[in-house]
Amino acid sequence: MAAIVPRRNRFGQLVGYQAKVRFKGRTQSKTFRRKADAERWGRETETDIERGVFVDRTLAERTTLGRCLELYKKEVTPKKKGAARELKRIDMWLSDPLAKRPIASLEAADFVEWMARRGKRGDVSQAAAANTIRLDLALIRHLFTVAPKRWRIKGIGNPVCELELPSLPSGRDRRLIDDEEERLLRACDQSGNRWLSSFVRLLIETAMRRGELLATLWENVNLSRRFIRLPDTKPGEARDVPLSTVAVGILRKLPRSIDGRVFPLSENTVKNLFVRACQRAGITGLRMHDLRHEATSRLYERTNLRDGEVAAITGHKTLQMLKRYTNLTTDHLADKLG
Repeated sequence: MAAIVPRRNRFGQLVGYQAKVRFKGRTQSKTFRRKADAERWGRETETDIERGVFVDRTLAERTTLGRCLELYKKEVTPKKKGAARELKRIDMWLSDPLAKRPIASLEAADFVEWMARRGKRGDVSQAAAANTIRLDLALIRHLFTVAPKRWRIKGIGNPVCELELPSLPSGRDRRLIDDEEERLLRACDQSGNRWLSSFVRLLIETAMRRGELLATLWENVNLSRRFIRLPDTKPGEARDVPLSTVAVGILRKLPRSIDGRVFPLSENTVKNLFVRACQRAGITGLRMHDLRHEATSRLYERTNLRDGEVAAITGHKTLQMLKRYTNLTTDHLADKLG
């Protein structure tokens, strides 16, 4: 018969119940919030032992989530393309109280409470957006998948799979309106940075991601055949970006930097330069990434390209994602109707 032991915090308050089952000289245990759940787990565990299908959870009971995160950080993260970003996410998890808990004790309810904390966290400026929370939990979901295979931590489910994740907001539909393009480009021309104007113009002309353009090397630019080779893109696949005659003209006028990059700028530098240009132009609510929306929409409005051809240029993996980055003007659609 499983033993059910009340668990109390340091103030003597009842916080849950721990079910204990003896098996081959060892004790299997799991803590629950409700006594009924502890008793049910105890009965099910004893039944599994009798049927010979019991899974030893000893390692899961003594290994904390924090320890698993450290192992993940060392063995899994370095193989990922976004390793630097994920390391910050792991550090966030390591500072959370859940990191001190045995991985076997974690339930969906624990992560529901975590989502509530993550969504508030002091003031509004520190609250995490829905997509940030989803990405944070995606890491933990994969960790629970990896743990049984890589670290032999048996007898654990995947509580994250039971969660109802926060809904994503609708995609941004900000485009350049009225004379904003003219004002923006004029403000970029007035910048003290020699690269900004050409950089912004190429974003609008090519629909490339900011990071892709910043990483572009001259050795991958073929002006005679009018394309840029991107050997390493966000989706992890190489892509050739065709160049319009306007884009070729912009590139021909650029000076060559010593390091071989087309634009020898950092992400923070170009972001700050763009923000200041928008301020000089009196433009509000425009982000640099919105220029990719603008460029993608123009590929539909100004050409006869089909969905697959546009996706090949922009690098979108699915037509659904392509749709999120496309915002056709009502005037354009009306013109098509005749």
